[in-house]
Amino acid sequence: MDEARFAVFDGVAWQDDAVAISPNGAATQFRVIEFDHVVAAGATSQTTGVIPAGEQVIGISGQVLSGLDASGATSWELGVSGSTNRYGSSLGLSAGSWIRGLTSAPLTYWSDTPLLMTAVGGSFSSGSVRFAIHTVALKYPRGS
Repeated sequence: MDEARFAVFDGVAWQDDAVAISPNGAATQFRVIEFDHVVAAGATSQTTGVIPAGEQVIGISGQVLSGLDASGATSWELGVSGSTNRYGSSLGLSAGSWIRGLTSAPLTYWSDTPLLMTAVGGSFSSGSVRFAIHTVALKYPRGS
């Protein structure tokens, strides 16, 4: 309760975020990883919060907390290195603008992966965004 997370006791241990659990503790977990990001000056801003290694991303949601000051930029994109608009394009710069980017087909990231914000037509100077990464994780069963 102190972490505002759902937990189920599987007979041996407590399992966080589990939606299905086997008799030996294997679990399917749905997670929401939420963090605030202060935008760095430049054409792109990489988050310190990451998509965890080995988790499958359903999508990313978020909201601009304080307006994104952007010199010449008309909007921004959200993605990852190599796919800068995977989770959104033509996103709003003003406070209260929201992000809801679904992954077309669920995608597994095999290493910790930061999000990448890209200013369209200019560069960022300041602002902040709250991100929520929606994932599925698999937990292996206990050994004997």
